[in-house]
Formats: sequence, structure tokens, C-alpha cells
Amino acid sequence: MIAVLKLAYKFLPKNLINWIGKNRMLQGIRTSILRPDGKLVIHRDRITFDGASFIFQAPMRTLVKASTKGIEPGLIRHLKRVIRDTGKTSYNVFDIGANYGFVSLALRAGDPNISQVVMFEPHPRLHALLEESISLNQFRNVKVEHLAVGDQVGIS
Repeated sequence: MIAVLKLAYKFLPKNLINWIGKNRMLQGIRTSILRPDGKLVIHRDRITFDGASFIFQAPMRTLVKASTKGIEPGLIRHLKRVIRDTGKTSYNVFDIGANYGFVSLALRAGDPNISQVVMFEPHPRLHALLEESISLNQFRNVKVEHLAVGDQVGIS
């Protein structure tokens, strides 16, 4: 079933996928496949993006997007260009609101000049998933902080 979902997300037109996603008659089928027991299913795959290979974990739609186009590809390529053009040999990266961690994982896997990556993710399930991703990839000098970062002190 997972292979069928991957193919659907990869090859069906976006408007058809959106229609399937909004169609009330198909809601039961979608829920049983994508959210059994009421929880979003997380999938794992090896992604190759911009010459870097790493294990990425996310819901199917995000995983397929990551494997076909990448997530924030312009941002990652721009950051790599800035790193390359400055000629420095060591960089620290801070990823505020890391979500599923694609940007941090892609940078860490693809650039030897990244000496340390610190991700900040306050959501408990995403934080745990990021910890697992770091372990699966055997990345050193990468950590995830279970904190929110913003311009004001407080709790929302």
C-alpha cells in the first residue's frame, strides 16, 4: 500500500490529489491509510538531494516531496553557495522550528564545512522524530533542543 501511495503522490496531478484529499466519500479510506488509530503515519526513506544522501522521516506526502524536489531547495542551495563563497572552513547552523528536519539533515549530509547543527523543535513528537533521524543517520555534532525560539519570552 505504501508503494501505491508513493506513486500516487509522485505521478498524479496536484489538483487530483487535492480533490482526493477533500472528497468526503473517501474520508474513511484516507483516514484508515494515513491516520490509523488517529495518528499521522510517519514513513522513512533514504533521500538523495543535491548530491547528499540521508535518511528522512515524515508523512508520505512530505516524504515524496522531499525525494522529488526537496524541501526549501532554494534556501539550501543558497546557504551552500554562501558557505562556499565565503571560503570559511567551519560553520554552525541553527534551525529554528526544524519540523521534520529536512533542511538541517540535507545541509549536514551535504557540506563538510558544517561543523555543528542545532535544531530547535518544541513539538514533542517531532522532537523525538528528529532525535531518531540524527541517530539513524549517525550524524555527529548534530543535536535537537526541545525548545521554542522567538522574539518574546512567554508561553503561548
